[in-house]
Amino acid sequence: MPPSRSLPVAVLSRDTQNRPMGPSIAAAVAAGKLLAFVPADFGYTNDNAGSKAQDGLAKLVPGTTHVVVKDSDYNIQLEAPQAVTDAVHQVLNRAAHSRQ
Repeated sequence: MPPSRSLPVAVLSRDTQNRPMGPSIAAAVAAGKLLAFVPADFGYTNDNAGSKAQDGLAKLVPGTTHVVVKDSDYNIQLEAPQAVTDAVHQVLNRAAHSRQ
């Protein structure tokens, strides 16, 4: 079931521009941190697919706030807790105003 159209939503995304996974894959394979069969373009494909998925998620509900958190990676809550706190406050404020 799709989310309610009146539900306030915020989507926070990792910063694939400043912290891309793409360039790190070849080095990780060479260092033995990833298995040799991992495709060299895996990181770039992952970055692209992740960005498109987050954009799609944000478009599910009109008025959704979509923030790419600068210099963040997958653990936004640890790397940029203020961005998460701000997004939660924004959602709560929008919910409170929609009930009035």
